[in-house]
Amino acid sequence: MELLKNIKRNYKNVSIKLEKGLSSIFLDDTILNTPNGFKVEIPYKNLTNEIKQEWLKQGDTINFKSMPNTKLVFSVIDYVMPELENVKKDLINWASNDLLCYRVGSPSDLVMIQEKSWGRYLNWLSKEYKVNMICTDQLSHIVQPKESIDKFNNVLNQYDEFFLLGLLELVRVYKSFIIGFGVITGNFDYKCAFNDSQLDEVWQRKKWGDDVEALEESKDLLNRVRVINNYVDLLCN
Repeated sequence: MELLKNIKRNYKNVSIKLEKGLSSIFLDDTILNTPNGFKVEIPYKNLTNEIKQEWLKQGDTINFKSMPNTKLVFSVIDYVMPELENVKKDLINWASNDLLCYRVGSPSDLVMIQEKSWGRYLNWLSKEYKVNMICTDQLSHIVQPKESIDKFNNVLNQYDEFFLLGLLELVRVYKSFIIGFGVITGNFDYKCAFNDSQLDEVWQRKKWGDDVEALEESKDLLNRVRVINNYVDLLCN
């Protein structure tokens, strides 16, 4: 959705029409479509209202950078819906190679930091979902238990495309399926989770000093997580 170009506003009013549990957004008398030409139909009232406000707030030029929820819904309809099975496979691939399962063997202070911060996610996963993951401090790839991966598959089948998009976006930023899953289920704060996903980077900065470019990138990523978290909240409330 980052390829969306700003266009001139050619509508005055924005309205919502509800039909069979799905809300459509109209710009004057024209239904809102995605870039690929599909109708925007949303089963979540609060999300629909937020998108309506995004379109109402536009000036003479439509600036898609100021419309995060619109762009996310475009992604749901244009990408997740037609590629649902591939999206699930992508998420399972993240789960099978999760960041939290690959630890350092030294130095001892980073070992302890990883165990304290990452261990709580794995403990939660084991307690709430009976999913147990194998961890290593070696460079070799781990094959996770089939039972654990099957349980992740069962979890994904319980989510619709709107939630799966939120989960995928979180996972991509955190670089961890488990952290993203913990946040989208409401069990972990998104800011704390972001810090936990950046443990190695933070440790490096403390040891060697701040890198201005890295700090800016971290700030951008945290803002991205905030946007996604707000989107997920609109699905839940």
